[in-house]
Amino acid sequence: MRIGINVIISVLFLLLGACDRHSDKPSPKSPASPPPAPVSPPPEQSQRTAFYSEKYLFHVRYPDGVRIEAAEDGESFFVMKAKHELDGKVWGEENEHGISAAKRCEERIRTIGLTAVPYKVIKEDWYVFSGIVGDEIVYEKGLMPGVVKTLHMRYSAISKEEFDPIVTAIAKSFESYEVLTGKVSMVTPFDRRKGEDTGGALWFESKPTDAHNVRTICYYSPQHIEAFDSLREGQTITVAGYPKDSTIRESSDLQSGLYQHAIKNCVITAR
Repeated sequence: MRIGINVIISVLFLLLGACDRHSDKPSPKSPASPPPAPVSPPPEQSQRTAFYSEKYLFHVRYPDGVRIEAAEDGESFFVMKAKHELDGKVWGEENEHGISAAKRCEERIRTIGLTAVPYKVIKEDWYVFSGIVGDEIVYEKGLMPGVVKTLHMRYSAISKEEFDPIVTAIAKSFESYEVLTGKVSMVTPFDRRKGEDTGGALWFESKPTDAHNVRTICYYSPQHIEAFDSLREGQTITVAGYPKDSTIRESSDLQSGLYQHAIKNCVITAR
């Protein structure tokens, strides 16, 4: 009898153990793995076809379908053509050491590491070159003096026929340019020469931030005389044109210098 009871107790223990192993109680979950880091999307096709730098006073025009990315002191742009890509960048920087266009050109050619430079032009206030590095063609245009404004483009040599016309068009559009808003001080038409109008000049009121010895003047052409003649003193307008700085009077021990900031071929864009 005692043996029978022992057998029954052993069977009960085995049954209880089996129930435990098949319990509906969930097992502890392992910690969730962190979600993958988001992937930055490629630069999207832009509806914008031009870029203007208010800080460095230049603009450039792009072909339709360009992709654009922000870049330090400018922007990068990408053009696709026949399964090839043109990589470009346009930017401005201070000319801290006052280097010439010729020196800047030679420094850039050396920095890029061009192995051949079949095209190079250097003028007093700009330079341009085109050369080869590896299997790529590099084109660069720089505008001087004052701040340095640079347009840099590169593309594979095998896509030369596709990209050369695009590079030429972009380079032609790259130039010093200024958009300025201010209050009208005075408008003065120039004297007629040989019976023909010669345009005139618009002076702006000085701003608190303006240097006392720098005057800003806008020169307009004959076809815009009517628009400028209708302006009133104190009226706020926005003009655009091509900036040019010049010295009216050199500084000396007796007096400070006098300088002019001019906007050539000036047109009114808002009033």
